[in-house]
Amino acid sequence: MIPLNAMALVKELHAAYVARTGYEIAYNIARENTWREWCQWGNWAWTCEDLARVIGYLRKKIAKGERNEGALKFANLIGRPDNFEEDLNLARAEAKTKFTPRKSTPSVERQAEEEAPKLTAEEAARLWKEQFKNND
Repeated sequence: MIPLNAMALVKELHAAYVARTGYEIAYNIARENTWREWCQWGNWAWTCEDLARVIGYLRKKIAKGERNEGALKFANLIGRPDNFEEDLNLARAEAKTKFTPRKSTPSVERQAEEEAPKLTAEEAARLWKEQFKNND
């Protein structure tokens, strides 16, 4: 079912697309129809936030060399809503993956401490006295 504010939503989505991609493209009847088809494909549930999420996801992939800059073109991103839907699912899945920090490597000092032989109090006192005598 088409919402009452459909035209306002379409214009808002177009403005969000232009703002997020930086592509100054005209809003005309052909693009309005494409937006309406895009919205219908998503059952009018896709939002500006979803659009922003996918654009951000694609920008990361482009920066890593995993996607082509053409993925952000209007005809590709909006004109192919089935591809958008897949990218939205990938972006959502990526956002859900929890950050797991790498296991920290011990510092050189800590490694030296761990590798150093363990001394008894008497042995440590004897070594300290020997070093103190040698420094005089």
